[in-house]
Amino acid sequence: MLPVVLMLQVVHNTLLIPAEEQKVLVGAEQVLGHPVEDVRLQVDKCENFPIYLNEGHPHMWGWPTTNNKNASVLFFMIEFSLIDAHIHVGQFREIYETPAELVTYLTKVGVGHFAVSSSTIAEEDYDKVIGEMKELVSLGKDRVLPVLWLTPLSLHNGGMDRMLNCGIEWKCIKIHPWLSFGGWGEDNDDREIAISIARDLQVPLLIHTGETEGSYPSCFDHSIAKHPDVTFILAHGRPVNEAIELMQKYENVWVDTAFMPTPNIVKCCEAGFVDRVLWGSDYPIPKYFYPEEDMMEYYANVLDELKQSVSQEDFTIITQTNALRLFKVN
Repeated sequence: MLPVVLMLQVVHNTLLIPAEEQKVLVGAEQVLGHPVEDVRLQVDKCENFPIYLNEGHPHMWGWPTTNNKNASVLFFMIEFSLIDAHIHVGQFREIYETPAELVTYLTKVGVGHFAVSSSTIAEEDYDKVIGEMKELVSLGKDRVLPVLWLTPLSLHNGGMDRMLNCGIEWKCIKIHPWLSFGGWGEDNDDREIAISIARDLQVPLLIHTGETEGSYPSCFDHSIAKHPDVTFILAHGRPVNEAIELMQKYENVWVDTAFMPTPNIVKCCEAGFVDRVLWGSDYPIPKYFYPEEDMMEYYANVLDELKQSVSQEDFTIITQTNALRLFKVN
């Protein structure tokens, strides 16, 4: 959990926040819903916040400390208790999620750390990917866990080397067999290159899985068996029975919950693998598929459905503990 405490002064209905320590919260105006002249964030741990102030932001509490109608000091806590292991920035079809928009949204829904890749990689524009990720890190600081999304082309045209040597500390490698039209097949060397990069960096390899040719979890059985020293995350865990079968066979197999139906998450837990399930939302991809939905409500509803379906202990393990351990977050 990353609690952030804001000491704010309200004078004549204007929110005043001194500007010394702009550490964690980005987009304070959007999050707080007040005019902000400057920002002061005091990072501290506080408990027992008794008053729920803002219905639009379920992670925000506080209370006034004086009765002066013209001036009062309010203490707020934004509670970043979640770690989202499947996030995107950049271009996805017709939508573009800027780094600032992404950090603001994740702050609003209570996400602390987040593992994020740039979907702009589909354009093979490596400099743009690097620029997006660097801007994101500058805004989100150590909340950002950068994921290097490789394409088969990037392995052979210098793109991978550019991204590896750009100064970003990558926390995960990602490949997407479906978008690469079978480019990560078992019969070519590209998959082995991606696995070797993950091994060299000592980070997990995230693999898109699904019910399309080349994306079934079973397509990676041989590679997983061959590389027990590399952790494989089966994004989406789809189909779930195949994903569970691989988790039963190999201790180095995990799943994330991006677009995974809640009953399938429960199946993974009941099969004994709650300690290898990562919370992931795939945001902002839901914004593309569900354009009429309020994304704040969408995130809260999906999260609440999980919370109602598993024990509190398992909920914490899935949404916090596992990612802290896998990504080595301090």
